[in-house]
Amino acid sequence: MFVKICGITNIDDALSAAEYGASAVGFNFYRESKRYLSPETAYSIIRELPDTVRKIGVFVNADPEFVKKTAAQLLLDFVQFHGDETADYTKTFGAQAIKVFRLGDGFDPAQILAYGTSLSLIDAFDSDAYGGTGITTDWATARRAGEFGKIILAGGLTPENVQDAIRAANPFGVDVASGVESSPGHKDHAKVKEFIARAHSAKIEPTAGAQQ
Repeated sequence: MFVKICGITNIDDALSAAEYGASAVGFNFYRESKRYLSPETAYSIIRELPDTVRKIGVFVNADPEFVKKTAAQLLLDFVQFHGDETADYTKTFGAQAIKVFRLGDGFDPAQILAYGTSLSLIDAFDSDAYGGTGITTDWATARRAGEFGKIILAGGLTPENVQDAIRAANPFGVDVASGVESSPGHKDHAKVKEFIARAHSAKIEPTAGAQQ
């Protein structure tokens, strides 16, 4: 199970996530986010992390040149688009792109195909924020989205519900930010450890295992 700890803002949280077995950590470069950090701060964290942990930059409606420059300078493994980016925009980043789909009214899982990304992230819809809200995603709809490609499930996940979420949505991976925090941008290390352990021990269907 691919497990991403998102909204990392400091080295202690990043190293703890790596120690407890996180597959990836996410850095938010959207200035309106409570978990924003500068590329310079992110780089100071990234250079201390083991190569086994994937580094993901989160962007919202950002200038593509800024995204490309940041990804190159920080040696990001993936760039995650959490805004209103078009399929044409996303395709310019190739296999490095992760597109986020928020499950609002009228969401059609088939639209994932138009973006052509190797990974899609399924999150809950909130009209006031682009993510990190703690609102639980519709797991049944997320499961249907998985028919159109590998999905990472986000939205309201916690150590208490992550195994139920995995069983219901059958994702390739899971993503958490607020569900393992003591305050926005500050992780509760005990919760991070428990979340990762429970996600890795969750029983998934053979089809999801084959995707990995």
